[in-house]
Amino acid sequence: MSGQITGRLQDNVKVVKGLATGIDDDLNSTTPAGDWVDMSQYSGCLFIFEAGALGGNITFDVQQATDNSGTGSKQAVDAVQTITNGTDEDTVVGVYDFKADLLDVDGGFDYIQILSDGAVSGASTFASVTYVLYGARYGGNASALDDPTD
Repeated sequence: MSGQITGRLQDNVKVVKGLATGIDDDLNSTTPAGDWVDMSQYSGCLFIFEAGALGGNITFDVQQATDNSGTGSKQAVDAVQTITNGTDEDTVVGVYDFKADLLDVDGGFDYIQILSDGAVSGASTFASVTYVLYGARYGGNASALDDPTD
């Protein structure tokens, strides 16, 4: 079965801190961008979004590029996750499953990053995104693959 994880979980996934903004970061005037990761060795990436005490809504997009410095970057998927400012929640968590076959591999695009629209108004406590790369290709052992952020 395609995409099925067999064996030990740690041999099939790689967890990477993609984006972390601190308590004093100003999300109002910036567009926080996550680290670039190489998807050529994985079949997908699960993005785990977390935000607390937002002053407004924040939307994340997936960008693609031809290398880990962002060369030729363009949008892969628009508005994959919007975290809504809640009046009752201190922390909001969201998840988005990105499939590597959405990449423009014919154009040489193997790298992805998460990008915030920076449209948070008012004070914000923090926002973070963790990347869980899964479906390790070429041998199926994620721990033996190259660092995806290189």
